[in-house]
Amino acid sequence: ETYLKCPARFWYQRLLDLSALEPVAPEVPPHRKGSVLHAILEAFLQPRLGRPIAGDPAALRRELHQTALQRLDELSKEGGFSAVLLDHLRDEWLAGLVDQRPAGVLRVWLEAELRAGRTPVAVEQAQSIQLDGLLLKAQLDRVDRTPHGSLVLDYKTGRAPRPQDVSAGLVLQPIAYAAARAEQAPGRPVAAGFVTLGRADAVRETGFVGEAAVLDDVRASRRSSLELTAAEREALLTHARESAARLRRGVAHTTLATPNQAGCRHCDFRRICRLDADRAAVLAASPADLQRPLLPDDEDDDAEGAA
Repeated sequence: ETYLKCPARFWYQRLLDLSALEPVAPEVPPHRKGSVLHAILEAFLQPRLGRPIAGDPAALRRELHQTALQRLDELSKEGGFSAVLLDHLRDEWLAGLVDQRPAGVLRVWLEAELRAGRTPVAVEQAQSIQLDGLLLKAQLDRVDRTPHGSLVLDYKTGRAPRPQDVSAGLVLQPIAYAAARAEQAPGRPVAAGFVTLGRADAVRETGFVGEAAVLDDVRASRRSSLELTAAEREALLTHARESAARLRRGVAHTTLATPNQAGCRHCDFRRICRLDADRAAVLAASPADLQRPLLPDDEDDDAEGAA
């Protein structure tokens, strides 16, 4: 996805191995936070595979609390961050599970699961996809069986991708995950989406991409989802294969996506990037086989900073 959004960023980061200086921060690093949250949900869901999530809410809250405590204690032993801030994270996640505090992330998540009554059939499932000689390795956080197909869910502690960036060919993850699931269950409709778990007031399912039957099953909002037929999903995979071929040939120009689509505002390499409006216009007019988004952005470039 880095290459899809900006070939130059891929070149700087992956081939030249450049990186911004990491600031000294006492917080739990985002990737470690995400790994622990994934481990908590995997441990909780594993014994429930193949049946709807249901039961006595208080008992389920106690079980989830114990599971989370074990994983957070393991994180505490690893160290490398402020113990005080780990305690703050613990409070954010565990509040309301076994006490009367306002519901934290995990209680809000559990209550949403009980309302939905979904049936998980797999967690942390390893998959691989071939794209023009490139092997993409994926970990499907969760696969649910719905009345008419399958739903692949990915947990995010940050922001979920926008559906319009999927249709523009700039985000591959939900397309690749849905394709991987479709290979496992040929003929059954499939969709993929995200569960945001960064804060208790932001726990929600969003960014659904897939076939109408599954979107209807999960009552996905058409404003925050993208309906795709199997043929349309394959067209986006074709774009990804063509992009992979350019990557292998070493095509690494500055982005032809808008700054909003490419995430330029938050790019580590924005101080050395040669992107400007005139240069982008020259590149865009070139007949060469360059890495281009499939669709223009439908939001003002300033929206990225305001989001």
